[in-house]
Amino acid sequence: MLEVGCGTGRVLIPTARAGVNAVGVDLSAGMLDVCRQKVAAEPVDVQARVELHEDDMRTFDLGMRFPLVTLPFRGFQHLLTVDDQRAALQRLRAHVVDGGQMVLDVFNPSLPLLGDERWLVQPLVEPEFTMPDGPKGGAELPHHRARLRESGPTRRDELRHYHPDGATERRADRFALRYLFRFEADTCSSAKGSTSRRCTATTIAVRTARSTRAS
Repeated sequence: MLEVGCGTGRVLIPTARAGVNAVGVDLSAGMLDVCRQKVAAEPVDVQARVELHEDDMRTFDLGMRFPLVTLPFRGFQHLLTVDDQRAALQRLRAHVVDGGQMVLDVFNPSLPLLGDERWLVQPLVEPEFTMPDGPKGGAELPHHRARLRESGPTRRDELRHYHPDGATERRADRFALRYLFRFEADTCSSAKGSTSRRCTATTIAVRTARSTRAS
């Protein structure tokens, strides 16, 4: 399988542990470095099932095709223009075997929430979590902003981190996500050469059309 936007391997590595050959693509060299370090700590058989590539989802060409291509954790929403979305979908489709599947994870935006001005001043506090090595931590999103652009509504977050020792760190981890509404998702998933199989609140599953060429 191919995972686009694999990052530090949060999904890719457990996939390889489960016995699946996993190829990962990401634009961030830094995140791929972290992923390689984590893979190096895995058993040899897991390491052998992982292959990583630094590339752009809008232009990549691995010269391989897969029965399953995934883009988890809303990576698709970092594409802020329709042209970029279409370019990425074309590249994803080019890497899927005939009859294979693409699975994209996206937000299902709430119009009442987007129009609520309280989100400009009231923070969203995420639940406390426990790290694998024991310490607990949390995060607060004090500025959740959604605004309309020519390309569609986008969201920007500024994060505030709470550390286990009680220290608070406010970091300008700002990034833009383009919201994709339900019927936009339906349209995107009906890309040329594909048929939309399922579009739910947070997941678009696409089955590619089978080839009609004579074998």
